[in-house]
Amino acid sequence: MASRDPQTAARRELARRKLARSCFLDFARYVYRDYPHTARHLVLLGERLEAVERYVATEGEEGIGRLMVFMPPRHWKSTTTSVLFPTYVLGRNPDMRIGITSYNGKLAMGFSRRARNHLMGNPYRALFGDRSASEVAEVEVSEQSRSVEEWNIEGTRGGVMAAGVGGGITGRGFNLLIVDDPHKDREDAESQARRNTIWGWWTSTARTRIEKGGAVVVIQTRWHCDDLSGRLITQMIEDPDADQWEILCLPAIAEDWAQGIDPDEVERALRDGWFMSVDPLGREPGEALCAEMFDLEYFRPIRANSGYDWAALYQQRPIKLAGKMIKVAGIQVIGADEVPDEVKPVRYWDLAVSGRKKADFVCGAMCGRDRQGRFFIMDVRRMPGPWADARPKIRNVMLADEMGVIQGVEISGQQGGYYQEFKRDALLMTRPIAPVNPRGNKESRAQLWATRIEDDMVFMVRGPWNEEFKGEAAAFPNGRHDDQVDAVSGAWQMLSSGWKEAGSYQG
Repeated sequence: MASRDPQTAARRELARRKLARSCFLDFARYVYRDYPHTARHLVLLGERLEAVERYVATEGEEGIGRLMVFMPPRHWKSTTTSVLFPTYVLGRNPDMRIGITSYNGKLAMGFSRRARNHLMGNPYRALFGDRSASEVAEVEVSEQSRSVEEWNIEGTRGGVMAAGVGGGITGRGFNLLIVDDPHKDREDAESQARRNTIWGWWTSTARTRIEKGGAVVVIQTRWHCDDLSGRLITQMIEDPDADQWEILCLPAIAEDWAQGIDPDEVERALRDGWFMSVDPLGREPGEALCAEMFDLEYFRPIRANSGYDWAALYQQRPIKLAGKMIKVAGIQVIGADEVPDEVKPVRYWDLAVSGRKKADFVCGAMCGRDRQGRFFIMDVRRMPGPWADARPKIRNVMLADEMGVIQGVEISGQQGGYYQEFKRDALLMTRPIAPVNPRGNKESRAQLWATRIEDDMVFMVRGPWNEEFKGEAAAFPNGRHDDQVDAVSGAWQMLSSGWKEAGSYQG
């Protein structure tokens, strides 16, 4: 209950203002009454943005100078970063030149207009303007320059300029550049010509406008592995002298890998232009980003109706597409005698035999990799359930494989019991059998090997199973069945993670 004592109320108000001038989230709450300042993802974003402000204030001595933010729609990322943050920076550093860009000038100018209006409003004036009753310099919009395309701070060199990606920012220098969704939609991102245009704008125009000690914030929903963020990530990995980015990636629903990831998989994902990380909020797999805003029920129909776009737009995990996710035509078919002798294969068993509409087959894929990183799909065995019928067939395949082939058995869910059955089977006592817990969802697991098809790094040994496998892979992830693809992905995981010795697989 608010105090009726005017002196107490005044002291509290002054304390609120002091906090708002020094903490971005308190600032956002003060100038925007409805701002959801307690949302955990916005607390995390606010901390990163404060580090960006510290970077520009210290001319690059402290803080974060390059920040990427990947977040699903309607979670306040643009309001926070492209509207409120520029005004906070100007309140603390009135001489800063700030650029706001987006896929078109209209959207960028909309951010600029909202930022300018906040700066001219009474709450802001109470913090940094003529109503502040403090020692801070008054920050107000210049009477001579206040258009949404460009407005300046009175008596300083600071201000904001807004333009579309590819728009006219030449001749300008920025202490802070905000790039908010450089790609309009999937059609825009799928166009290589458009991606090249945006990259050319970045390298020849935008990047050259950053002042020494200046910062860049890129905000995106990820549409394509080769979009602006994807190219910047790949460049960062391949060239240590390139800009090194802090990445805050917040999927709408925490991925299966939220609790832990193999470092090698992280690097491979980065080289493919997307970001895989332990969940920054420490969420359990399947937990919504901000349930008080949008719970799992809200996302259920969106996920069902979005198709490919779910992974990119909501999960920030773009999938390389060319009609289909897995470019089957690019898999090179070879004879068994063409597999290098150095390849030591493993076989992974996908045991989704019940409880799921589309996964009613058991499948075992034997795969290997050579020293060059080439991936060989050597054999795929597929058999229908139920488990009682499939189990002896699996055992026969295990016994037919060479002695050294490690048999990886899926242990997610109820499948852990099936693994124990194999370990207790007297006929299999001499066979190396390892428990494997699949990481990530189907699309992300498949992407790790499927993206190598374009680089001529995926081979398939000629066999009677080829056409059935190719048909399923071509329809993935929207086909009727996906067990063969899942099995190959499981074998890739085994090969990528490694093992210490037979029977002690480190997965």
